Amino acid sequence: MLVPRFHTFAGIFACSISPGRALVSTQRRLFSSTALKSHFDVPTENTQKKSSNLDHGSTTLLVCGDGDLSYSAGIAEKLAKSNINMVATVLEEENIHQTVYKRSLENSESICKHEGHELRFGIDATKLEEFFPTTRFDFIEFNFPHWRGKTNHRHNRQLLSDFLQSASHVVKPDGEIRVALCDAQGGMPAASIEEWKRSWMAAMYAGSHGLLLKKLEPYAPDYELSSHRGVDRPFWLGDSPQQYTFSLPDGDVIDEELQISCRHELRISLDDKLEQCPVSYEEIVVGDAVEKLVQPFIPDGIDFQIAARELLTSDNKLKAGDPPLAVFLLNYSGASMPLSRQDADEIRKNIEATVANEWKLDIAKKGRMVSKPYPSVLLPSLIRDIAVIC
Repeated sequence: MLVPRFHTFAGIFACSISPGRALVSTQRRLFSSTALKSHFDVPTENTQKKSSNLDHGSTTLLVCGDGDLSYSAGIAEKLAKSNINMVATVLEEENIHQTVYKRSLENSESICKHEGHELRFGIDATKLEEFFPTTRFDFIEFNFPHWRGKTNHRHNRQLLSDFLQSASHVVKPDGEIRVALCDAQGGMPAASIEEWKRSWMAAMYAGSHGLLLKKLEPYAPDYELSSHRGVDRPFWLGDSPQQYTFSLPDGDVIDEELQISCRHELRISLDDKLEQCPVSYEEIVVGDAVEKLVQPFIPDGIDFQIAARELLTSDNKLKAGDPPLAVFLLNYSGASMPLSRQDADEIRKNIEATVANEWKLDIAKKGRMVSKPYPSVLLPSLIRDIAVIC
């Protein structure tokens, strides 16, 4: 757990997080060399097309929303030689798919000629647990998800969120969920909070469904991009498409560049009630009393820090006669456990209740929900942007 570093709000908050390290990766790995070969359940549901049922003991890959099936067809032979069984899926029913995509039949045959691979039509990637109630996959991939038609971010964010929620139910405990997104869509790495807000905020939605962003790598597709808003034509990926790899928590700490944070202010009124408080003025203002109060509420796998602090008085920002305010900026980050806004807000509620019930002190502006999740590496820039705490 991070040791809080104490800073004052001297017009501009002092930074307490080191600058983010550059994400360096020039090679896209299709599958890890240590891909798991563990046992899984044989699916019982019917398939519209298939070469054979999945084999016990093989590594399994589920491909979602594969356009004209070019991606699955392109990797089918390599996977078969590596004893990796693939289930390729598309949303359209077979007759519609063959009408829309000119290479539908050709790609279907390229997949199904390999033993161990399956092809399924009419599979909704946001309801995977309905189609695969007993199957758990080592890998789940969804390349360039997009809501049909010209839409705003709201629909695409909902699609991504629903897919991640569904995929979390059909991935093995030590499996991976991989999502390829166009340049700037996913929001990581973000240079500013504005850039993050314009994105689909993939890591935030993953955290709300119990997933961590484990890897972020450049993605260079070497197959025909054929499905643009549900029709058979290519689409522009931007300069830097990326593959996001999510997984269920396993106790390992993820890179700081991939962590998601929530923050809030704690404003403690240092009025006459301080005489009843079990900790002193000095312990609150310059000591570690707040840190000690907060620590019991921090779950394992969540990092906590006091990013900044300031004492407000009638000499600097408060009205004459107002009691001093000890102001703390508290930040929580998902280090080895997912962090959602609801999780962070429960911590805030517990802290405020403890200050009121045990310290007998009032809290200014209490009850305000924590910030929406944001990339942890943006905390320094957020601090610099705050010139005055009111």
